[in-house]
Amino acid sequence: MLMLFWFIPLLTILLVLMFGASTRISRQTLRTLSVSMKQATEICSLRINDCIKASRNATYLPELRDIYSEYEAGGDKNSLYNSVTLFLEEQYKFNPYFEMTVLTFNDSPDDIYYTRSESMERSGASLSELRRDIWPDIKLYAKGLDTRVGFLCAKDRMYMVRNVVDKHFEPIAIIAMELDRNEIFGSLTSVWQYQGMSVWYDDALCYTSGNTDSGYRIYEQSRIEDAYFKYGVDYDRNGAFTERRSISLAFATLLIMTIPLLYGIISFTNKRITGPISGLALASKEIAGGDFDVRVAANTDIREIDDLSVNFNLMSEKLKEQFERIFVEEIALRDANIHALQSQINPHFLNNTLEIINWETRIAGNEKVSQMIEALSTMLEATLDRSGRPLIPLREELSYVKAYIFIIRCRFGQSFEYSEETDDSIMDELVPRLVVQPVIENAVEHGADAEGKRRVFMSAGATRDVDGKVSLIEIRIVNKGVPTSGDWDKIKKLLSTEDEPGDNRSLSIGIRNVNKRLQIMYGGSSGLSITTDSEGNTVNTIRIDTSGGGVV
Repeated sequence: MLMLFWFIPLLTILLVLMFGASTRISRQTLRTLSVSMKQATEICSLRINDCIKASRNATYLPELRDIYSEYEAGGDKNSLYNSVTLFLEEQYKFNPYFEMTVLTFNDSPDDIYYTRSESMERSGASLSELRRDIWPDIKLYAKGLDTRVGFLCAKDRMYMVRNVVDKHFEPIAIIAMELDRNEIFGSLTSVWQYQGMSVWYDDALCYTSGNTDSGYRIYEQSRIEDAYFKYGVDYDRNGAFTERRSISLAFATLLIMTIPLLYGIISFTNKRITGPISGLALASKEIAGGDFDVRVAANTDIREIDDLSVNFNLMSEKLKEQFERIFVEEIALRDANIHALQSQINPHFLNNTLEIINWETRIAGNEKVSQMIEALSTMLEATLDRSGRPLIPLREELSYVKAYIFIIRCRFGQSFEYSEETDDSIMDELVPRLVVQPVIENAVEHGADAEGKRRVFMSAGATRDVDGKVSLIEIRIVNKGVPTSGDWDKIKKLLSTEDEPGDNRSLSIGIRNVNKRLQIMYGGSSGLSITTDSEGNTVNTIRIDTSGGGVV
């Protein structure tokens, strides 16, 4: 897998370089072909324009019109033939671009005057072939030319055709030149990597030469008179792109040679560096998961890796020792704190209760005394904690509250009012023992109004997570009255995390007890807070964050 991570980027780089070099070579090759083709077609256009200029002599020079005028004035045909033939020979016989030049007068279309080129071997059509197969098409084509020049492709030959006009621009004759296509279009053979050519005039194929089936062709066109010549040259792609293939072969060879070298480098790196470091990384994850017994091999050929492994093992051992020591100390300290705080339950309440029982016994009513004794027994059972359970169901915790409320009602009678709202679905949730009763007691003692009437309200609810599991239990105790500024200072000290001597009264100790126990067992997000509301009440809120499971 590691080799792939090295090989794929290297392969990508080589392919990008090869593609870039190949693309540049291809562009340069096509640019060379394009420039070569453009230069060749410019030469073709120049030669065709030379042919057009030569054809204009038949009209622009006065000799031909004068010869024909003399004939019309009474000359004979032999003189006409000799004069016209001489004119054609002087103008066109030695022109290398014309195979044969033919002329007929419109008044005697059957009389044909012609001359052949003697500058090269004859390859054009015979006069009889011209008269029989081609000339009818030339005459028909000339009718639509007016004074323009045109090119006609017929019988695998190409003719330049125009009308000869008099001084009134009326046609008097037709002149046609069979073009030597090899001479006119010969410059196309100079195109780089040439294999064959094709020439079109107004979309009609008029000339082909060489191999035109290669499948690779470059095109160019030029406008002459009112029509377009289109040129196509087939080229040897293998020859044109030889350099690109050489570059690709060089890169492929480099890639093949690189694979063994890359494999050796990766093997060395994996054995000497990557492997040991991966082992260290895996071991560190195990330590993060709590396994402090993990060790790594320290016998490597690289000194730095060896030192790192040795130091890692030492660190693991020290972490194990430190963790075990801190864990033992933390458990001992937590147990000591919890037991010390639980032992600080207010004894003053028991004295008052015994006093009330004493008075009730004297006055009368054994049933009521029995009920008070039962409530007192419940309170004593909660205080003594003979079962040693730090967490009890909320239902049991609220039973201690009910026992206390019964005794308080007996104490204050009609001047005490108590009500509650609880969520029955959370009654089986576990909470610390005696965290609600001390707060209720504090609310009773400080919850008297101006008339001496005491009102206390308690509610118990919960917040659940997305799975429906209880994540936060919140118990609110509300009593009449707002603390004074001096009371707020005492409350702040009682609820602080520092152990200050402060107020040593039992109620103060109970409030501090509740707050510290909740924070020790559940963390800083749990505890007791005291605020006021807009109706002049003091609100005591007990928060038990159970999302972390509690610390027991």
